Amino acid sequence: MNQSSSSVRLPGGERIAYTLYRMPRRKRVHLVISHEGHLQVRAPNQFTHSEAKRAIHARSTWIINTLLRIRTLRTGRLSLQSGIRLPFLDETLSLQVTENPTPLVVRERDILHVHAPVADERNIRPSLEYWYRHQAKDYLPVRLGLLADYVGVRPSRVSIRSQKTRWGSCSGKGQISLNWRLMLLPVQLVDYVLIHELCHLHHLNHSPEFWGLVHRLLPDYKEYRARLAKIRDSLVL
Repeated sequence: MNQSSSSVRLPGGERIAYTLYRMPRRKRVHLVISHEGHLQVRAPNQFTHSEAKRAIHARSTWIINTLLRIRTLRTGRLSLQSGIRLPFLDETLSLQVTENPTPLVVRERDILHVHAPVADERNIRPSLEYWYRHQAKDYLPVRLGLLADYVGVRPSRVSIRSQKTRWGSCSGKGQISLNWRLMLLPVQLVDYVLIHELCHLHHLNHSPEFWGLVHRLLPDYKEYRARLAKIRDSLVL
């Protein structure tokens, strides 16, 4: 394997660095973004930088959204103002703030319109949190139900809460609580949390049997667990 670095300009004007790894046994190109936000292009041995840049441009939307998510989660709480982009599952939404006596949050395609009496964080943040919480109540129980069929269990109750240190929890009575801030994560990580909690309905502990079940259902769970550990203390809202 040999490697070399270069840079490429993304749509929107940002120039980012990347490293091209040429691997003799690899048949296809694969893009990876590390936890630190560095783009890697893993490709067959004869792959050129021109081909790498074309591959990057073909996945530019995914790259931009992933880098935004990493930077946002690393910096913690956002400065809430018009123009910033907010993570929302596998999407990012552009925040547009308008001063209006009546508080209101409306999504229009990839724009999140927030009406607030005064365009400052004291007014904007509660409205955003209310909107995300509402989306969580609509999305998370349904998603959990689909995954419950996959795991072969059924919780006795599902509740959406605001938890600063936990993404979710499961009680001895089979009740699952989920953090509405899961809506700030990619669906892949959301599914890991949901499957994790559903597995507690089989094993209400973190025994080898529990982790064995998680592994059977989600073979890459260690990667997702590591990613969550890095962002646990960096919730956006």
